[in-house]
Amino acid sequence: MKKLSIILFIFITTVLFAGDVSNFVNLGFSSNGKYFLFGEYGIASDFQKAYANMWLVDVKNNSFVSGGVFTGEYKTVIEPGESALGGLLKLLNEGSKKISSYNIDFLEQGRPLYVRINDNDNVDSLDFRDFQTGTSYNFELIKNKREAGTDIYSSFSINLKTTEKSGKVKTYLIGNPSYERKDVADYKIERILHSSVDNNIVVVVSKYIRDKDSVNVRYMVETISLK
Repeated sequence: MKKLSIILFIFITTVLFAGDVSNFVNLGFSSNGKYFLFGEYGIASDFQKAYANMWLVDVKNNSFVSGGVFTGEYKTVIEPGESALGGLLKLLNEGSKKISSYNIDFLEQGRPLYVRINDNDNVDSLDFRDFQTGTSYNFELIKNKREAGTDIYSSFSINLKTTEKSGKVKTYLIGNPSYERKDVADYKIERILHSSVDNNIVVVVSKYIRDKDSVNVRYMVETISLK
């Protein structure tokens, strides 16, 4: 009976968390560090069709530039073992004029300050030091969720505290805590980037989106220009 219970638990867990997980792609900063391009691509679990999304972000204003959102869904069926990367490459081709106008350099990917290695690193408070500058960082992910009938609405923000080498402390609020997203059950900080030029921070956040009996993972970023 115990063995059967374990098997049932594994089966139920798999069903509840079945879905598709996007591949996040860092597509680079602009040469002045003021803009950031990122994308995601994957295979929709229900239809096995490719999709891709791409966003061009104004780091200082923490917003998309005008005309900087690109999406694609493709009718080509992706077979097991194949990649949906081609969907993102198509978006790069479509957005090449816009990307060039903001001087995005695909090789200018910033300096990684934090990368979540595996699912066990599910922490909402991060403390670390940037040994290149001597600045210490504390990121605290604040999540709020409410239910309305069978619907879920959630929001988040990030409290950031920096301590410079001199001991000077500064605090910042990243994101909009009042902006609710429907069907998003959870958020996780996936990575934190520092622009190679200027003093800008990009926080990559994964969204766990409820879709019927499954959960799909998508990505977004919150950005801030530190003073």
